[in-house]
Amino acid sequence: MIKELPISEKEIVAFEAQETLTEEEFQQVAETVKSRINKYETVRLMIVLPHFVFRKVTTIESRISFLKDHLGYIEKLALVGDEDQKLFDAVSKIVDMASDTDIRRFTLSEQEKAKEWIAG
Repeated sequence: MIKELPISEKEIVAFEAQETLTEEEFQQVAETVKSRINKYETVRLMIVLPHFVFRKVTTIESRISFLKDHLGYIEKLALVGDEDQKLFDAVSKIVDMASDTDIRRFTLSEQEKAKEWIAG
């Protein structure tokens, strides 16, 4: 399940995902992000993943493909999640090497700080 967060407005897009994201849900998120990119040229993206688990390799592939195709349009990327999730570190390194996107990782207890950073 995924929901768009109230902080989302104009060029800021924020989502919170619980558990595994279905392909349909991912496509909805992708369309929202693409729509904002088309309207504002760049976006600031915040993703909150409290207990996120990737279960299918095919879904990981589609997400990486989307990120690769749209990374140049993401000005800031805030990843908010469990303190022990190594996925965030891996994604941060990939994004950092592949683009000029300003990426920061926040723990769940730092969610307000992440909101302030993404909005600033």
